[in-house]
Amino acid sequence: MLGVSLYKRHSRGITLSESGSRMAAIARRMLHELDATSREISQIGSGFRGTITVGSVTGPSVAIILPAIQSARARYPENEISLIVDTSDKLAGHLLARRLDFYVGRVPADVDTRALATRVVGPEPFCLVVREGHPLLEKQSPTLEDYTQYEWIMQPPGGLARHMVELYLLEHDCSPPERVISTSSLMVTLAFIQETDAIAPLASAVADFWTSRGGGLNRVRVLPLASDMAILPYALVTRQGESLSAAATRFYDDVSAKLEFSDAATFSGSEHLPKSLSE
Repeated sequence: MLGVSLYKRHSRGITLSESGSRMAAIARRMLHELDATSREISQIGSGFRGTITVGSVTGPSVAIILPAIQSARARYPENEISLIVDTSDKLAGHLLARRLDFYVGRVPADVDTRALATRVVGPEPFCLVVREGHPLLEKQSPTLEDYTQYEWIMQPPGGLARHMVELYLLEHDCSPPERVISTSSLMVTLAFIQETDAIAPLASAVADFWTSRGGGLNRVRVLPLASDMAILPYALVTRQGESLSAAATRFYDDVSAKLEFSDAATFSGSEHLPKSLSE
């Protein structure tokens, strides 16, 4: 096949020619790579090696997904895990386009629920946060009306969290704040409340994370009122009728172990809201 002599015969056997020695070295490397490939494929099949892409809305990404990633990285370092944090409408689109293995969030009203499989977790607690040293932290017996006299920083109009916060205020006979800065960026929100007297509604998991940081840059405090504030239930969402890879299944199980599921089998997280509202 090569058109050259690879060895010479003699009374004691054969001797490799220069070309034969080179061919033997290449053959050893190929056999070694085949052995390594066999081990890697075996690891992929068992879930020890693979690429996983998961999505989440903000609160569960801090409280659930990040701890699950830390645990998985310690136990299965060969798995590559990517996390996308976004609103539920964007995550549902990524999932249906097969850019995600699964996500933690809600099912938007305009998505065909037959294409998705959900395991309901429950409502997502929210709270109101301010900077350390905010005047309201020193006020005796503050009311929601006292809160709304300050500037607030919230999602843009149409966002689910903003809608639910405003609805909570109305249900407690309090008009929504008149001065609102709109942003969907968590980093902008945290930066702004540290530099001003603004109030921000945040997922309780996010607030707990930052308030436990001690003397770090993001020093925030939770206001005492509105401790019962929550927005619509979220869920663990996958594509209906499709199996996850071994690696994604292992991580899905890790995430599931950190969640307390509702008895409901499926749900549409925006079924009682206008189609424009999603988070």
